[in-house]
Amino acid sequence: VEIQCKDLCTRFALRMVKNIQVTESPEWMQKLLRAVNIRPINNVVDVTNYVMMELGQPMHAYDYDTVKDHTWIVRRAEEGETLVTLDGQKRDLTPNMIVIANPEKAIGLGGVMGGLATEVTGKTVNVMLEAATFYGPSIRHTSKDLGLRSEASQRFERGVDTIRDHDALNRAVHLLEEMGACEAVSGVVEDYPVPQEPVQIKAVPEALRRRIGTEEITDQQMRTILEKLNFTVADQADGSWLITVPTWRNDCSCDADLSEEVARMYGYDKIPSTLPQLDMARGGQAPIEDVKDKVRDTLTGIGLDEVMTYTFINANDFDKLRLPAEDSRRQAIQVINPISDDFKTMRTTLVPSLLNTAAYNQARQTERIALFELGRVFLPKALPLTEQPAEKTRLSIVLSGKRNELNWTESKDAVDFFDLKGALEQMLEALQATDVTYAAPKEVFLHPGKSCTVLHHGKEVGFMGALHPQVQERFSLSAETYVLEVDLSSFVEGAEKVPQFTHIPQFPSTSRDIAVVVPVNVSAVDLMAEIRTQAGPLLKDVRLFDVYAGKQVKHGCKSVAFSLTFQDLERTLKDKEINDIINQVVKKVQEKFEAELRE
Repeated sequence: VEIQCKDLCTRFALRMVKNIQVTESPEWMQKLLRAVNIRPINNVVDVTNYVMMELGQPMHAYDYDTVKDHTWIVRRAEEGETLVTLDGQKRDLTPNMIVIANPEKAIGLGGVMGGLATEVTGKTVNVMLEAATFYGPSIRHTSKDLGLRSEASQRFERGVDTIRDHDALNRAVHLLEEMGACEAVSGVVEDYPVPQEPVQIKAVPEALRRRIGTEEITDQQMRTILEKLNFTVADQADGSWLITVPTWRNDCSCDADLSEEVARMYGYDKIPSTLPQLDMARGGQAPIEDVKDKVRDTLTGIGLDEVMTYTFINANDFDKLRLPAEDSRRQAIQVINPISDDFKTMRTTLVPSLLNTAAYNQARQTERIALFELGRVFLPKALPLTEQPAEKTRLSIVLSGKRNELNWTESKDAVDFFDLKGALEQMLEALQATDVTYAAPKEVFLHPGKSCTVLHHGKEVGFMGALHPQVQERFSLSAETYVLEVDLSSFVEGAEKVPQFTHIPQFPSTSRDIAVVVPVNVSAVDLMAEIRTQAGPLLKDVRLFDVYAGKQVKHGCKSVAFSLTFQDLERTLKDKEINDIINQVVKKVQEKFEAELRE
């Protein structure tokens, strides 16, 4: 006997009987087996099943003369290896399964079912009986993967008493001898790499009593209960007990388990009911949860509906989004046991989930789609996983179809980019977030002329815009659809738990308009940033109100007009001050962007 996978099999023992007469087992044994729903087969198989039910140790019998070189090897299955089991089925094995093999091939599926080639038949002369201990989780996976459940596998999954393997072998031989069916061969052949010792637990009687919750039970009563349950109790010099757990009690591993055993036998009805003593702590909510609450209140207040989708998606959605192969969002975690084949990938973006939800509703005659989701995405640092992935909280919005519900008083216009931008700005206002700007789009699944990147303090935090027509078609969306996704964590630090207010100004504000002609590739965002820098602290607001490109503007240029609002909280501003600021702004814009002032 040789165990080659010592992590999956801790003991493998064999005992032999010769000159076997394979017949029916006695009637009393057949009745007992039928009583526990086991079908009698022959005396050898029935004895192994009887011992399994009697002692809890699964066993297996081999036709000794059919095992090549009379050698038993316990190992992992080889890639592509197959085995015909006792039920006549050919099984495809994988390297995470345990097999019993001879020097050439597998002859049994360890802990689950034996092989047909070494089956005990009416022609068998010598029988080798096996009692072994296999690693429970491995047996469970093997049984599940092959769809093969057996009485043996159910017991190995839950753990067996390794120390009693010899008892099972001796009991089986004794029963066969009593039937006059064989001659016993003395001795056991086994491989037992690391002999297991019984578990020992140090326990303090007072601690057991305190955990049970009563002072009425004495040390002697607890000791008597444990000893009647076959626990060995030894006194220690410090007043504690060293308790040896019976080898078949795999469920007892600490003194809390001992308290449970004592309470169970003492009687729960004898233990008085008391309220638990708990330390009171003031509850609180994480800042990210406060931000999420504000976002929910704001978006539902402007007519959007919140949805909750699965954190799993179909990997084909990445192809629908036209994401390139090198895109980091394709490096997603694959679930080993998915709820279905369509949900095998942990999402790295919320967009596919919302687009599929929008398509589902459009297919059911919903003309107005206005949805948002606050959910987590899972971003692994590397694949395969070596540590937990980063979990980021994201907000995603999808708008499609009509701007308003069907009503004769409302317009029948479709949603556009500025509906989406307005929803984002409403949320930012509620969070009192500042320094949010927009840059040229980067996402391949967005329409290049109707999208942008969202920046917070100059850092990219998301994107928004219309779907690319090809992507819209791939998701079966019947109307132009707009999506947004931003990382909420970037707004947590700047978000105000309590809204901050300022006094109403006592002095009036003054507005000035300027229009400049710039090359078409100059961004209005960059122009506004330069205006804010040059205008200084007196500038309270700057707004873009017109963009024009036509006959009155030279080819390759556009006219951009801004409204600038100035105000001082301490005094009324003079025209000269404002004119000086405007002149400074125009001068710098002309120098930096090759702009021309438009009269």
